Amino acid sequence: MAAIYTEDCISLSPHFTEPTPMTIERSGVEYMLEFASSTGIGRARLAELLDSPSNTIHIQPNLIFAFKSRKISFVPIPSTVASMADLYNHNYTSADEERRCMDDITELKSPLFRFNIAKFNYPGLPHLSRSMPVYTKHPFTGHVTKHVAPYSDLPIFKTKTAHASLLVLAALSSRIAFNLIGSSCDPWRTLAFKQRPVSRDLLHPNSSRISQPVVSSRKRKAITGSDQATCVPSAVVSSSPLLKKRCIGPRVPSTCAVEAKRFHPMQTRLAAVRSGHQY
Repeated sequence: MAAIYTEDCISLSPHFTEPTPMTIERSGVEYMLEFASSTGIGRARLAELLDSPSNTIHIQPNLIFAFKSRKISFVPIPSTVASMADLYNHNYTSADEERRCMDDITELKSPLFRFNIAKFNYPGLPHLSRSMPVYTKHPFTGHVTKHVAPYSDLPIFKTKTAHASLLVLAALSSRIAFNLIGSSCDPWRTLAFKQRPVSRDLLHPNSSRISQPVVSSRKRKAITGSDQATCVPSAVVSSSPLLKKRCIGPRVPSTCAVEAKRFHPMQTRLAAVRSGHQY
């Protein structure tokens, strides 16, 4: 029986230590609604996925910084990526009731992936480069093997708890960041540009009970001439010393769906790619 390597069996050093659990997708539910809409899962399932071991990968401590900055990625095998791209493509053009759910697709349950180095160029850290060696530890014997670029002899790994869809999402973020999206036939391009618009049920989980503005049943009192005489002129109000202490700036239009600072990092990268900017 062939040895099954897990994600903690690869390192930048020949000296292996206890692995560190890392969150794959660090954004909250509100930032991930397009992902939920594209994969056909509901808001509750999305929250459950992000708050479970499925959103955790266990790696060696010397890989933490590279993983956080998407310099490395754990890429599911091609059949898994292709299946997720097909799901995105189907749901992109389908009505809400015709969407397919990723939980029903067998290929997306595969725990197999490959280790990928997107870019190792860190100013001030000369020991991290594209040609640096990586090391694997045999899960049974503990024997450490050195691998050099282009790392063609690396084994296929198996995740301990991570869900394939979140690994695909992290790998997509890495590819967008380094402009590695290929031609129109590339499944990664489908994943980048066929994100389904957010459904109403995801925007408003309790849409059937959305509260309406409360309208008072009391009639408004008509303003008479004597009432107008008692009103404070606008010039007097504007010169009030109490109001002068308040800095009243222009109001943000209420039509803004979300502030820029709330955008998911991938949305920023997608916008950069679509505009031709090298992010």
